[in-house]
Amino acid sequence: MGDSTRPAIRARRNVGWIAAGVLAICLGGLGAALLYANLSSAASVITIKHSVYRDQVISADDFGHHVTGTADGFGDGAG
Repeated sequence: MGDSTRPAIRARRNVGWIAAGVLAICLGGLGAALLYANLSSAASVITIKHSVYRDQVISADDFGHHVTGTADGFGDGAG
């Protein structure tokens, strides 16, 4: 019953699947890099420091500076 003379079966690697896996990893890395580059862009904007009402004269002291969309998600709020 226990015939142990079976021939050894060697596992074959399919080169097509290996190439597809390497391609998927490369495309995933490229996609992650593009996503990071798009999300980490910063923009400098002008803000108003307080409410401005109709017919009120606005001076340079009423404006501030803010950076939005930095990599860590927080602007520096300078100004």
